[in-house]
Amino acid sequence: MKKQIATLVLVIVVLVGMAAMNHLSGSEGEIAEFRSSSDVPYPLGLSEEDIYDSEDYQREEGFGCYRLIGDGIAYILGGYPDVQDPYHVVKIYVESDQYRILDICVGDSLGQAEDSLQEKGFQRQTSEDGSACFQKGELMLKLEVDGQSIKSILAEIQVTNKENVLF
Repeated sequence: MKKQIATLVLVIVVLVGMAAMNHLSGSEGEIAEFRSSSDVPYPLGLSEEDIYDSEDYQREEGFGCYRLIGDGIAYILGGYPDVQDPYHVVKIYVESDQYRILDICVGDSLGQAEDSLQEKGFQRQTSEDGSACFQKGELMLKLEVDGQSIKSILAEIQVTNKENVLF
């Protein structure tokens, strides 16, 4: 009887662990991975309430979003996970080599960046504008290149629009 109870408890623990891992495998896991391998002041998914020192950035209003523009970096804040939800950082655009996004910096070679992203589980996507695009779940990375060197990085998380709101 004790052996059966111990087995049942072990099965429950394993199932709870698997459910937790599965829960983190979606956008929350991708955002956690982004945060652990990036060194931008405001990471993807950060709530508008957690933005500090925003006076260091120029603010540009948009339709259903706004942009904070700094030296070599810009953030777009909009509703997340749906466009009607509270504002979070949903896009980051980097043109400076002082920031690291998923262990990649402006100036790095495209080949090294592609290898690194594929090791992290990103899949290369086709791009009409000649940039290198990579996606993993709801996280997308777009690398603009000049020759074989990265010129800029755009990182974004996908946002839903459940009620087809037009901006």
